[in-house]
Amino acid sequence: MLKGFKQEYSEVFLGSSFIILTIVIWSLASLESIAKYSAKASNWVGSHCGELYTFIVISCAAAMLACLLPRFKNINLGGNGRRPEYSFMAWFAMLITAGMGIGLLYYGMAEPVLHSLHSPTGLERSSSAAIRQGFILSSTHSGIYPWALYSLVGLGLLFFTENYNLPPRLSSLLYPILGKRVNGYLGSTIDIFAIIAVLFGIATTLGVGIKQMSSGLNFIWGVPNTDTIRIILIAGTTLIATISVVSGLGRGVKILSVTTTLLSLILLIFVVAQNPWWEQFAVHLDIQSSILGNFLPLGLSLETRSNADWQKNWTTFYWSWWIAWAPFVGMFIARISR
Repeated sequence: MLKGFKQEYSEVFLGSSFIILTIVIWSLASLESIAKYSAKASNWVGSHCGELYTFIVISCAAAMLACLLPRFKNINLGGNGRRPEYSFMAWFAMLITAGMGIGLLYYGMAEPVLHSLHSPTGLERSSSAAIRQGFILSSTHSGIYPWALYSLVGLGLLFFTENYNLPPRLSSLLYPILGKRVNGYLGSTIDIFAIIAVLFGIATTLGVGIKQMSSGLNFIWGVPNTDTIRIILIAGTTLIATISVVSGLGRGVKILSVTTTLLSLILLIFVVAQNPWWEQFAVHLDIQSSILGNFLPLGLSLETRSNADWQKNWTTFYWSWWIAWAPFVGMFIARISR
């Protein structure tokens, strides 16, 4: 089965497969047990890793801003004369759907509403200040910071794979530090951890998406909101994703991404049409300018740091989600941006 694999790919494949298979068997053997220990692990990470995640996110955002400096403008990715493989619209559609499609649909409206009703800093319920804060916090969680994570991984992989002819693996990002050791056991270990992180990122994304679909079907058509329905939805979603991937990046993934982006655009137009668009544009402009003007305080969560429970359940959860998702999305960005 591994005959066509290079040695380093075989190590990554076997190592990650063993860990994933162990998790699957554990889940099938004792769902309550894995749920118990997963909850404990999640609680521990939320309580002890918030500062580390914040440091990672801020560092990635600062690194991406540094890449805008004039000294880097003449670096070519893949050599002179290369043309983009996809049109801007197709590239943008694949970028958005890979980065946070389900996350935006799940939390896009719910999060600012929840924050305005239960302000993490104790603002009056549903006041204009609380509503504004809710939008700022929501945009912070899904704006420049996660995209800095994705972009840094994608840009780094694109640079090293195209300019240094390194394999498209997360360990290739550490080539300046590890050198040729990225092709050994150390590099394979890094890649195995990246795959496991992506596994949990996918599980989280699929989990919130399926919960949303199941609840929506129940609310609109009265479909029972049960585990059986969720399993059917998971199977159907996985089947569609598999068909899309097997069809190829230029066909299945591209068509699915463009279709979902167009549907999202129609939804956006419908929502905007409910109220004067200029008022919504003014509010959006105010929110984004506030985020840019408070780039560092928002990234460091200075305003909400005193509310430990909120910080753990929202910001730290988001940062861990985006970090876990970054290897996959970054590699995907590198692939579609050639």
